[in-house]
Amino acid sequence: MEQYKIKANEDFFEFINGILKTGGTYIFPAADQVYIKTEDKFEASQEALDAVNPLVSKEFFDKYFKLQHNA
Repeated sequence: MEQYKIKANEDFFEFINGILKTGGTYIFPAADQVYIKTEDKFEASQEALDAVNPLVSKEFFDKYFKLQHNA
């Protein structure tokens, strides 16, 4: 994916992270996946993480996403 698209995706997720409170959810309609905000990260199932991983840089992914404990 082109760098400008990756940056746009990262900006979008930073925006969503900024407006959601802890426990808030983001639904990724194209992938039919749910992400739950916990502190400053999005927790999600492995399938949901696999859907977003190619859309952002590795550094961004590691900073903002983690596997849900009960996924």
